[in-house]
Amino acid sequence: MLSRLAAEIRKLVERVPHVTDVRDDFQGGLPSVQVHIDRQKTALFGLTTSALGNALKIAYNGLDVSTYYEGDEEYDIVIKLAKEDRQGADILHKLMIPGPSGELVPLTTLASIEYKGAMGDIVRKNHRRVVTVKASVDETKTTGTVARMQVMELLGQLKIPAGYSYEFTGEDQEQQDAQAFLSKAFVVALLLIFLILVTLFNSVIQPAII
Repeated sequence: MLSRLAAEIRKLVERVPHVTDVRDDFQGGLPSVQVHIDRQKTALFGLTTSALGNALKIAYNGLDVSTYYEGDEEYDIVIKLAKEDRQGADILHKLMIPGPSGELVPLTTLASIEYKGAMGDIVRKNHRRVVTVKASVDETKTTGTVARMQVMELLGQLKIPAGYSYEFTGEDQEQQDAQAFLSKAFVVALLLIFLILVTLFNSVIQPAII
């Protein structure tokens, strides 16, 4: 849902004149392969889950088994799957796991292999999942305030499902923070002036009248 809403908002923002480089930080899930080990079957063959994990790690990452010397040059000898096999997961259905007595056991006998999408990176703010849509404004042709007003008008046409909301940050948030700070500073300044007048007149009523 977040990806769909982000895409819709991007399309709306792209319609605003002089707004460019519209993008978002949503990272979708990547396809993954999950190997679910059957502990009972693994134990029957005298194997452990760590043994299976090491076998898979060696298959894809490799294992240094020796070193080859040629003159002054030194080369590591690494055992691992061929490059084309490491780029896919189909090889897992053919992978054989060596048992403690030397027999080879198919990985599919010891585990089930599942293909599914994994969650991408999740950005959270105040414990809520968020997607940030960003854009640049050509300020030689318009201002950020004008562009923001046009975006707000377009977003008013967007139907936001229950449980979802949007808010402006960046320059808009900075302006709101600045206004809030100035308001607080003004109140504090008034209080300080009042206290100074109270001290000068030695009265609470006269500074209030002034």
